[in-house]
Amino acid sequence: MTRTTWCLVGLGALVLFIAWGFRDYATLWCGRWRPLPLQPALSSEARDSDWTMWRGNAQRTGVQAQPGPVPAGQVEWQFVSGAGFISSPIAAGDSLYVGDTQGRLSRLQRSTGRVLWQLQGLGPLDASPALAGDLLYIGLRDGQLLAVQTADGVIRWRVVTGNPIYASPLVHQGVLYIGSGDGLVYALDAVSGMERWRAQTEGWIHSSPALLDDLVYVGSNDGALYFIDRRSGVPRWRYRTSQAIRATPAIAEDLIPVPLNTCASRSKANSKALGCRYVVHNYLSDLV
Repeated sequence: MTRTTWCLVGLGALVLFIAWGFRDYATLWCGRWRPLPLQPALSSEARDSDWTMWRGNAQRTGVQAQPGPVPAGQVEWQFVSGAGFISSPIAAGDSLYVGDTQGRLSRLQRSTGRVLWQLQGLGPLDASPALAGDLLYIGLRDGQLLAVQTADGVIRWRVVTGNPIYASPLVHQGVLYIGSGDGLVYALDAVSGMERWRAQTEGWIHSSPALLDDLVYVGSNDGALYFIDRRSGVPRWRYRTSQAIRATPAIAEDLIPVPLNTCASRSKANSKALGCRYVVHNYLSDLV
């Protein structure tokens, strides 16, 4: 090759190197580059004595970093909604947020149980909400994802997906991750609701996303555990199993325990009799 050709090759390599260095500030979606605002403090992970998302942290371990208060063993107050509860409540400060099967999302005073506000007409609420900053995020059976202001219960923005949302959201560094029954995993700007990217799976998604480092982990009814780049939405790889993955993966000590959907059709008293199966995957084996 001529000297000019070598110079052009070197210049191209330098441009690619610089672009790769700035990959944290942009994401590729539908052929357009969109800026990623830096919001490292906006997260739904639990802090102090709060519990602001389902299973508490981005790895979905359900483990609290600090010891919680010791219960006194007596009922402090009761909240009678007149409906059932499927999802778990979340707590922040002196507030408790809970949804019921009649489509009411309630903010209660944590110390007394008094209703501070109530948002109605949402349809049965299956998944726990997530709290980040002054917004509460929750998915609905009609395929909508809502961002609700914690101060007054007013909906700030909504995003419509193609099918019901049974998963619980996760917010990390200003980006919200959620899966939907349309088989897509969405990454949205947590403040505005603007879509960053979407990643396609081959089945419904009931599993809530987990996150560690640069990867989002989510199970699908197609029987695969997906490992998705959190910046670009590009699936890096997937781990195939023989059953639908409806439960949420947890990440701990380089392992990802994933329960498979082998229990739904049986009704014995314990997991051994149910025939439940767990796949424990070492994610570090895929990084080398």
